[in-house]
Amino acid sequence: MKKIYPILILLLFCASGQAQQSGSDYISTMRIGPFKLGAKKAEIETIINKPIILNDDSEVKITYKGSVYTLSFQVGEEEDLVLSSIKSSDTPLKTKSGVGIGSNKMQILGIYDKYSINIQNWYDDSNSGVPKDKVQGIALKDDDAGTYILFKTTDRIVTEITVCYNDED
Repeated sequence: MKKIYPILILLLFCASGQAQQSGSDYISTMRIGPFKLGAKKAEIETIINKPIILNDDSEVKITYKGSVYTLSFQVGEEEDLVLSSIKSSDTPLKTKSGVGIGSNKMQILGIYDKYSINIQNWYDDSNSGVPKDKVQGIALKDDDAGTYILFKTTDRIVTEITVCYNDED
């Protein structure tokens, strides 16, 4: 009987670790943490436990669990406001493959080498279309969901992550 207790404790510890990782504490092409594309404004207000006041661009910055997120909304099919974009430059969350703020470009390319990836230089509009020095966007597209993750890199290090709908569809 004494040998069973350590095994039970180990199994409970493993199960709780898997439950945490399978919840909403990761980044995917559909979500950053508890914020999921398509969620109604009222659902987000329930998560953050306060009302959302949008600016003229239907956007709001919120702080949730110590991280700042920019949430953008658009009118959905039922005329409700729904979440259409989630952005953060300081979230500790990562994709299930381990990519997050602080990851490097080579990690992204190595992990997602079999996916549809688009890499673009970002341009400085004030300087006649000259590329910004060492700033790129790496988009990982999910054609099935009609969404993508955009990893903004500066000096090849991820500095911002955006999850949003693919407007081209």
